[in-house]
Amino acid sequence: MVNNKATEDISTLKQDVETLKESKVDKVEGKQLSTEDYTTAEKSKLAGLSNYNDNEVRELISALNLRLTTLEGDYEALEARVAALETPAA
Repeated sequence: MVNNKATEDISTLKQDVETLKESKVDKVEGKQLSTEDYTTAEKSKLAGLSNYNDNEVRELISALNLRLTTLEGDYEALEARVAALETPAA
C-alpha cells in the first residue's frame, strides 16, 4: 500500500515536471521579463512628428494662470474691503 502511494506521488511529480517543461519560456537575448517591442525607429519617427504644435495650448494655459492669479488678488482685495465695512468704527 505504501509503495503504491509512493509510486503515485512519483508519477504525479514526473507529470508536473513535464508540464512545467512544456510551459517553460526560454530567455531571448536582449529581452527582459516583458516584451519591449517599441523600436528605436518607432521612437525616432514619433520624435520627428511635426504635425503637432502645442504652442497655442501652452499660451492659453499661461493666460488662464495669469487671469487666475489676478482674480485671486481681486478676491483678496474684496474680502479686505468687506471686512472693513463689517468692522464697526471705534
